[in-house]
Amino acid sequence: MTESTMKAPKKALRPVKWMRENLFSGWFNTVLTLGVAYMLVTSVGPLLNWFFLDANFVGADASDCSGAGACWLFISQRLNFFIYGFYPDELQWRVDAMFLLLAVAFVPQFIERFPGRKWLGLFGIFGLPVVGYFLIPGGLFGLEEVQSSKWGGLMLTLILAYIGIVASLPIGILLALGRRSEMPIIRGICVVFIEVWRAVPLITVLFM
Repeated sequence: MTESTMKAPKKALRPVKWMRENLFSGWFNTVLTLGVAYMLVTSVGPLLNWFFLDANFVGADASDCSGAGACWLFISQRLNFFIYGFYPDELQWRVDAMFLLLAVAFVPQFIERFPGRKWLGLFGIFGLPVVGYFLIPGGLFGLEEVQSSKWGGLMLTLILAYIGIVASLPIGILLALGRRSEMPIIRGICVVFIEVWRAVPLITVLFM
């Protein structure tokens, strides 16, 4: 290809031209653009005032909140509860240790050239649940037992999410293989199980 036949690269669209072509290209897009702009102008200011400018960040109880903005002092007062639930304060180091191990196992998975990334991932999948099984509830190896009724907050959310993610992969593979099985009974059971749970609303599952 000669230099004379090569096409010149397209120039970047200027802001005004880009807005004309993407935001005001027709009457419908123009109405949508103006409507969204009006909503932003009328809502962003009050939201900023409520979230930050008129908010209350320090205090001892609800009487210290002015009522004009958000009462963020409850966040600082209840932060420990949001993370650990009713887990005993003197035993929360166990949860912190699990948080640390979770980060050590999975944060390197996002770093492509991190040494030993594969082994850390395997530890996170197979070893971390074993450590958590003994560390969080206790009752063995001299660890004080903590009833599951005292678990809560972010800790419990991560435990349930982790169990669900780790357990769902092999179960999903088995169900997928069973659905493609040539044995009618196995295929039928897998199909019924999959279709029933796909059709059940999530809110129903949460309250079962």
